[in-house]
Amino acid sequence: MTELIGQTINGYTIKSKLGSGGQSVVYLASHEDYDEDVALRSVLPEFVDDPETLQRFQIEATIFFRLKHPYIVPLLDYWRDDNGVYLIQNQCT
Repeated sequence: MTELIGQTINGYTIKSKLGSGGQSVVYLASHEDYDEDVALRSVLPEFVDDPETLQRFQIEATIFFRLKHPYIVPLLDYWRDDNGVYLIQNQCT
């Protein structure tokens, strides 16, 4: 797996790894234009070309964008590029 800590992706600088699961990894990141940390979730490289995983992430992003509730962490950004698929959410403390 490519180490993302220290890299900047779409304006988000990866600070540290927060955790990982079966198909994705979550990093602590900050955007170069804002003074707030966020959680950046990235699909693991072995799943980037898996249509089922990508569809699941797309559905999740669509649902999170629509949900507005004080107990649900909002989705701030979602994108796919040649290197991966990413979700950005406010970081919970």
